[in-house]
Amino acid sequence: MFKDIKIAFFDLDGTLTNSDGLISDDNAKALKLLKEMGIKNVLSTGRCFKYLFKYDISIFDYIICNNGACVIDCNNKKVIYEEVLSDEYIKIITDYCDKYNHELIFNGLNDQYSKDNISSNDNMYQAIVFVKEKEEVKELINYVQMYNLKVTYISSAYYKPGKFKKYTTNINLKDTDKGKTISLLLKSLNIDKNQSICFGDNFNDLTMFYNCNIKVAMDNGLKELKDKADFITSSNDLNGVAHFIFNNINNK
Repeated sequence: MFKDIKIAFFDLDGTLTNSDGLISDDNAKALKLLKEMGIKNVLSTGRCFKYLFKYDISIFDYIICNNGACVIDCNNKKVIYEEVLSDEYIKIITDYCDKYNHELIFNGLNDQYSKDNISSNDNMYQAIVFVKEKEEVKELINYVQMYNLKVTYISSAYYKPGKFKKYTTNINLKDTDKGKTISLLLKSLNIDKNQSICFGDNFNDLTMFYNCNIKVAMDNGLKELKDKADFITSSNDLNGVAHFIFNNINNK
């Protein structure tokens, strides 16, 4: 299966990481194996770059962070693509959160900021809004859509039954998502979509699925994503990424 693959995209939370937020040794070994085969590994996450410092990012060639708003070339240690929230958009989001008393932080490249301590030396790529009720999530979605913004991620707690204290939402520019950025990266690297594979578990991975050839969903993933997958591997707590790679590395 992997003989024609030149690039692999991996979501982080719920995919590469287990419930303790760790990338297992087995998953790391699997990605190192792909790299030894000449396959480029790309992390595609909603997280900001600062959050990734605790991981061994040497196993990745590129990192797509903030749901597609920023791409980092790990080998040359530089940002090669970005979609930045303007001061106007920051104010639109801040005013709404102030009005409804929602907790709010912004993702820069190397740090996260409250609305009162945004750095003038760092670009803001994404807003993270925490809301307490499902109905408030719907209201937030409708509001930002009026201003050419969109909610790119809602925590899986929103879709799965149970009682939760708050729901995490990510807000980006209207045209920002993992899939668009993946398409641009493939073009810049002169790699055909048919030579790609991706792994994910949540709704923000749907656009990644649309822009990659082989689509692998985690068993712990949302049904809507698994319905679009070519394969379903075991859960993130059972090293699902490594399980799939090691079991298919020699398959034609």
